[in-house]
Amino acid sequence: KDRRDKIDIYTHIAVFCFIISMRTMLALQLCTTLILCSIIDANRQAPFDIRIDHHKVDTTRDLIINTPRPKFSWKINVLDNILNRNVEQIAYQIQLESTRLTKRDKLFQWDSERVVSSQSIHVPYTNKNDLKSSTYYQIRFRIWTTASDQASSWTNWIRFRTSIFNLHDYLM
Repeated sequence: KDRRDKIDIYTHIAVFCFIISMRTMLALQLCTTLILCSIIDANRQAPFDIRIDHHKVDTTRDLIINTPRPKFSWKINVLDNILNRNVEQIAYQIQLESTRLTKRDKLFQWDSERVVSSQSIHVPYTNKNDLKSSTYYQIRFRIWTTASDQASSWTNWIRFRTSIFNLHDYLM
């Protein structure tokens, strides 16, 4: 009977250790999954600190651009940890469209599609048509980085307008 009690105790201890080790493994798997999800999520964050012709879009309420061919700049958003070092942009996409104020206004849309480029400073507007004078537009950006093969989230639509480029044409 003593020997049987000892075996039962050893069996209970073994089962207890097995349960503890399984809980520890599950906890480690959960932590690893959460960390990886946060890293993946961080890698999909939209670009930030967007600028149009040196104007910070976040700090300008009524952004007016004085050129029919603006240049755009942005920064990539990465976590400051060992897994996200040396992350570089490998491509970008820009979508731009005019804002219709009246039914007579024609809608203008342009999509750069995916452009393979690491450039994120002074990226030129490359459509064959210039932006029109005295027109309201909205634009958004997304990027691809070396950290993920998927595109980042889109930025929010950023509104701006163009100035009167040629006063003579405007008056005539």
